[in-house]
Amino acid sequence: MPLLPDLFHIAVEAEWAAGDYRGSTRGASYDQIGFVHCSFAWQVAGVLDAFYRDVEEPLVLLRLASEGLPVRVAPVGGTHFPHVLVPLTSALEVLALHRDGGRWQLPTLLADQN
Repeated sequence: MPLLPDLFHIAVEAEWAAGDYRGSTRGASYDQIGFVHCSFAWQVAGVLDAFYRDVEEPLVLLRLASEGLPVRVAPVGGTHFPHVLVPLTSALEVLALHRDGGRWQLPTLLADQN
């Protein structure tokens, strides 16, 4: 089976920074859902626009190495999204997200992916 590319998860900065992160998706925990909602690089902009447009508190984008993580790629709304099957305890990189003109801006790392 081929390796998946890096995965990305959007989190409220304060929740991630507090430690013992149990997030799955906006407004739902890993304990409620049973997995962590993630995206491939090319999906991040769409997820921000669809689910986080009205969020005013600071967000971070967690870059995760798919290698070694139990991941299930599942169909959602006509495409496929990665779901991590364990709570997140670390990330390769934590990128601050910034708003400009009412929209979340992608970090340079993802600018050419969408």
